[in-house]
Amino acid sequence: MVDQSAPPVDTKAGDKFVTSEQIGPDTAAVFHWSMQQLNAEVLRLQKQQVSPIEIQVIDMSVLVQGQKLQLNRVVFNTELDFNLVERIMISPSVPIPCKPGFQYVNVLLFGKGKPQHTPIIFPYVFKTRLREGKQGKNSLKHWVFVNSKCEESY
Repeated sequence: MVDQSAPPVDTKAGDKFVTSEQIGPDTAAVFHWSMQQLNAEVLRLQKQQVSPIEIQVIDMSVLVQGQKLQLNRVVFNTELDFNLVERIMISPSVPIPCKPGFQYVNVLLFGKGKPQHTPIIFPYVFKTRLREGKQGKNSLKHWVFVNSKCEESY
């Protein structure tokens, strides 16, 4: 049960709300800031006659395999088959002012079939460095997308 007396953080899906008390004030600040960035990018794309589809992110994390491989894992609140994604575009990363050591990017996914030119957009927040040294930087090249049916796509 969500406390409706606290100011809600709109998850953009319109049907679910979380409060700062549920996720903590630091996470709420990052959430608000990242949604502002996402909304600004959606408006920019719409001015260029592109209407991206926003999907709700449930969880995001970075999985480390071995010494070099970092998998950016995102869990979504959608049944979309992410195996249909054939192209990923990532905006330049931006430091998050309220969370030092973390970066923000907009991620666009383009799928196979029709409509090919309607991208899916979502925000992604990640830690700048997971390890010290050259191999500690996240290249954002490796992704795992998980839908609400727990189907993974690499």
